[in-house]
Amino acid sequence: QPLPPHRMSFLVKTPKIPQSTAQDGSPVSTYREAETVPGGYGRERFVSHWLCQPYDHKTRPMGSNQADMEIFSFAGGYREGPIDFVGKVWRDGKLITNLDFTFAAEESQEFAIPALGPAAKAIVHRGTVDAPLSVVANLNAKTGQNHPPYRRHAWIEWIDVDLGQGTTALPDLQVEMGKKTPAIGTFAASGFGQWGVNAFAAIHAWLTSETGFGIDPAYFDAADWAAQCDALETTGVADRTGIDTFCNP
Repeated sequence: QPLPPHRMSFLVKTPKIPQSTAQDGSPVSTYREAETVPGGYGRERFVSHWLCQPYDHKTRPMGSNQADMEIFSFAGGYREGPIDFVGKVWRDGKLITNLDFTFAAEESQEFAIPALGPAAKAIVHRGTVDAPLSVVANLNAKTGQNHPPYRRHAWIEWIDVDLGQGTTALPDLQVEMGKKTPAIGTFAASGFGQWGVNAFAAIHAWLTSETGFGIDPAYFDAADWAAQCDALETTGVADRTGIDTFCNP
């Protein structure tokens, strides 16, 4: 099925977040500090940027003459928050599950992920603007570090993940996350469906958001932008040219 011409996702990169100093932990073969926080609107696939050294090392016997299964927990950052949706999860390029969860008032949500191990689970944190310090209580207790609550930063605690027999290499975990555009006038908050979000709604949100250009919304005609959003939903961008694509300040 071809993509409708007016549906897309808008992603940008915000400045690098300060690097933390990781404490020495159990030996691991891969580790990355968080670098950039992707931002924008729509539903996209994001790679893991590790926020700490793996911790809580465990092993599970795999039988005689076999190496033990190495089990670790770790945490990764993904994109600008707060997110509204978390969906598919890939391990080393292979789709392993679809969480398919839309957040309401939850700050965090826990999921069992048997594909990562019999006791494996993921705690997905939305990254709201007022996330309490309690969201990092477990991470701080397990790592001995003082992590911030990662406000405006969607992140995940991966708990008791099977890394492999005799190996401590972290997997390449990628996660599908979605973020709505805010409402504009009479145009409701735009969803994060398979084809993305409304282009005018995304542009307006990025122009006025604190992590975008930060322009006062009062400088924009909300009714006009809402009308353009509605029209775009009906006609598609391919059929809108010239004056039809303008929004009045």
